[in-house]
Amino acid sequence: MTELHAGATRGTINPPLGIKRAGPRIFADPIQTVESDLTTTALVLSDPTTRLVIVALDLGLMSLPVITDLRGRITRAVGTPASHVVVNLSHTHSSAGAAGFHTGHGGADGIAATVPGSSAAVRDERGCRSG
Repeated sequence: MTELHAGATRGTINPPLGIKRAGPRIFADPIQTVESDLTTTALVLSDPTTRLVIVALDLGLMSLPVITDLRGRITRAVGTPASHVVVNLSHTHSSAGAAGFHTGHGGADGIAATVPGSSAAVRDERGCRSG
């Protein structure tokens, strides 16, 4: 039986109050309060030959260049090919607009925390059973 390890980590990526949301708005704009935390979660699964990282971000949208950069940083931090890093967005309408969220409003720092968080998940990997 193949040995399987798993590790996970979660961080908060709440946007600063007052920042605009993405797209046409049917809700209050700009963001006025945080009802529930927006998070970034990394799950790392590995066996003796392969390591896979699944990242979930509570964001509505993210440009391909930003996703590619994030995947590259995780790849380097965790030591796995980019093809083994999956980035998933929840498509929440409670997140900030991607452009404002990633440029000088603190949000990029939250997303960048996904990288050391992924590394922490690797350090915390433990044996697990499947099936």
